[in-house]
Amino acid sequence: MFKKIAFNTLIAGALITFFGCGDGYKTTDDGLQYKIHTDAEGAPGQIGDMVSLRMKVYNAKDSLLEDGFTYPTPIEFVLQKATFKGGIEEGLLLLSKGDSATFKVPVDSMFNEAKGRERPKFLEKGSLMSFIIKIVDVVPNKEFKKKRIDFAKTQLNRVMQMPSAVKQGLTDDKILQEYFTKNKITPLKSDFGLYYTIETPGTGKQVVAGDSTTLHYAGTLLVTGKEFDSSKKHGKPFTFNVGLGEVIPGWDLGIALFKVGTKAKLYIPSTLAYGDKQAGPDITPNSILIFDVEVLKSK
Repeated sequence: MFKKIAFNTLIAGALITFFGCGDGYKTTDDGLQYKIHTDAEGAPGQIGDMVSLRMKVYNAKDSLLEDGFTYPTPIEFVLQKATFKGGIEEGLLLLSKGDSATFKVPVDSMFNEAKGRERPKFLEKGSLMSFIIKIVDVVPNKEFKKKRIDFAKTQLNRVMQMPSAVKQGLTDDKILQEYFTKNKITPLKSDFGLYYTIETPGTGKQVVAGDSTTLHYAGTLLVTGKEFDSSKKHGKPFTFNVGLGEVIPGWDLGIALFKVGTKAKLYIPSTLAYGDKQAGPDITPNSILIFDVEVLKSK
């Protein structure tokens, strides 16, 4: 239900296999084969930095499968640890702005069927994929987060000022007030009609926009009380970057109200949730949501 973007999804969905091993290739300790073509001045990117790049992908017969050099804009994503030994993410951490390189990655590692990543039938088992990459820019983590936070705030302000959002916000607030009165709840109110109650105050770090925050949650529908999702059902807590627009606006606004250790309820109007969109089988258009949350850590 949350709008997260992962690099392995980018690779599996957009790419695909490789041309023969030529001279000049080196191999990392984890088995990634690489050749640096251009080594520009500057420090390599670090985990958490935003990188933009151009990329071409070839199969084992030198056939071009994907040409990102022709895209209107470069591909962008956050640098992270490789999801398997010899993953391309490891190679990207070797490069700085202006660098170019070729990386060779085994198809069988990228599409590990034992781990649920089915290998496309048109990719030959045991073959390699070749990625020719040109780094356009590397934006340090703090800088790119600030840009994303500012953008998310601007977008939210714009959307919430739309006549349809203003009208629906009034409707949602009426429903919420009736719910609070019926259930004898005295909530605190935050921006854009977001309400919350604190069950256990936290004593740890104050969550701020830009933090990577981990929490447990359980989401229910205000009208029916039906639980539609929870982190415990998934077997682990949920982590996201606060304020970057990775989740619904009610979370970006609400979680930033709390300290680590806080247990609270968020009462999120539909305008700060999924609006007039259907979200899965249970969340119908204009649904008001309640989330029980426990903030575990934030950094």
